Amino acid sequence: MTVERLQLLTRRNCHLCELARSPLADLAAAQGLGISEFDIDEDPALLRQFTDRVPVVLYRGQVLAEGRIDPGRLREGFVAISTGDGRGPDDSVTVAERKVNRG
Repeated sequence: MTVERLQLLTRRNCHLCELARSPLADLAAAQGLGISEFDIDEDPALLRQFTDRVPVVLYRGQVLAEGRIDPGRLREGFVAISTGDGRGPDDSVTVAERKVNRG
């Protein structure tokens, strides 16, 4: 059985990326999810798409949070996406989701 994953898009020397790891780990643990982390500087498509937006948290192909990650909003966004309430598909992550969902 495959565990669903949250994807964290980061870059080196990013203070906000460092701060995003703790609330993301808390959410993943509470929901039984895995975490995949990707450095956008190592992938030209991710770099073009997210260069000024990191950190970015993706879940089920949608942007869950970006920039300064607020734990409360992160949980709210997760609930909205996981229950189908709220946001629809976010076309801005189409290319990244193909890249990010590779494992």
